[in-house]
Amino acid sequence: MIALGENIYTSEATINSETLSDGYVGGYILADNAQFIDDIMTKYTMIVFPEASYAFEINLDGTFKAIEAARKCNEEQMS
Repeated sequence: MIALGENIYTSEATINSETLSDGYVGGYILADNAQFIDDIMTKYTMIVFPEASYAFEINLDGTFKAIEAARKCNEEQMS
């Protein structure tokens, strides 16, 4: 479960078994919900409630610019 502002989203994460830099491990969520994407772009923090007994917060600074840059890149690749 993920909280972005007042909105709560549920999904199943795909675990990435490879170790990321500095020993981090993680996964990803595929999303096609326009409100979820808008919330990722415009909210400042995301609270993640994994199946473990604790929640954690992710700082979303810069996601708006990153998503806009990715969209522009995709558009350029299509033309």
